[in-house]
Amino acid sequence: EWARVIGTGVSMHLNSRLLWTCVQMEAPYGALGDLILFSESKKAKSSGILEYYKLNLLTGDYSCPPPRGRAPSPRTAYSAVSWKERVVIFGGYDGKQRFNDLFVLNLVSGTWKKVKTRSPPTARYGHTATLIGDLMLVVGGYNVGWSNDVHIFNLQSMAWYSLMETPGALLKPREGHAAGQIDGSGLYVFGGCCWPICH
Repeated sequence: EWARVIGTGVSMHLNSRLLWTCVQMEAPYGALGDLILFSESKKAKSSGILEYYKLNLLTGDYSCPPPRGRAPSPRTAYSAVSWKERVVIFGGYDGKQRFNDLFVLNLVSGTWKKVKTRSPPTARYGHTATLIGDLMLVVGGYNVGWSNDVHIFNLQSMAWYSLMETPGALLKPREGHAAGQIDGSGLYVFGGCCWPICH
């Protein structure tokens, strides 16, 4: 059953084109019901950084921690995963530029860090990132065309690896799809678009 959460505290800066990205905080680094929401709002565009909010679904409390460190620029269609006390953001698009940079937000200190990596995937947006253990799996997305490649980022070693396709691979190029895992047994991809074809 759906129920509307009435927020209290800091107001969110909304506009008609606002896109949200949401991740759940892992215990014990967040309170029960805590979510982290990233937005491309008017305030974010004017400040030149991607802002984030904390929202507790049980209490409805909002907060907007002040940015620390080197935060990513405002963007949309990036990926975000929650790993321990951190959120990892990769890629995205700001209307002009496509990104393949990687940022880490420490939820305990509230500090952003840009992570320099070797041999990252090509710049893209509309991809997915799924966490399996200490591995972040990036699938598909769009740059100058649609892709179906799979890249693995090891969060312990902070290193990228490319997954080689096997003969007979069925995954077609796409963006805007959904991806997830069940008990670490495998990666599941659903839907998406390779215009004018939708899957």
